Amino acid sequence: MANLNLKELRSSGYEIRDGEPDIRGWKVKNNQNIEIGKVNELLFDVDSLRVRYLILDLDGKPLNLVSRDVIIPIGLAIVDKPAKVVLLPEVSVGHLASLPDYKKGNLTIATEREVRNVFAPVERVEYDDPDYFDPQEFYNHKYYNPGPAFDPLAPPPADNTYIRKNPPDIIDRNDDIPPEIEEGRNPY
Repeated sequence: MANLNLKELRSSGYEIRDGEPDIRGWKVKNNQNIEIGKVNELLFDVDSLRVRYLILDLDGKPLNLVSRDVIIPIGLAIVDKPAKVVLLPEVSVGHLASLPDYKKGNLTIATEREVRNVFAPVERVEYDDPDYFDPQEFYNHKYYNPGPAFDPLAPPPADNTYIRKNPPDIIDRNDDIPPEIEEGRNPY
């Protein structure tokens, strides 16, 4: 079952909030300071307006792996703004080798579970019904929330969402939505 709540930022009608770096196209380095690819895109949850994954265009050659796109939970990323580099200090070659390929428009809940289990095997989220998915429960983990690891020098926003509905957060809407609907109020 596809997770329809996750969208790629490009062409979504949303944008990075003011004051936050757009890390798409930035180099990605591992804990040994080896360049392992670049950030191809960001996947965000349209309900919570939070970035959940970065799509890594993995250059497998320096690691003796197959080059491909993979998704990395955003909470594993540390952003070095001055160098315009994304660091993945907790991501090993073994993690990268174990990740499933990412194919645009084909991200399923099962794939997300597989990715989570690569990084947090002892913190699995298992359900009796394989099609059941509770995003609040699933994303309630440090790997899915940028927090201070995303930018260790910046304090988190007061509401800790990194999202912008009207004033600042991580993603802004580009379209013209009336403020009462944008804020979740019934206009009628």
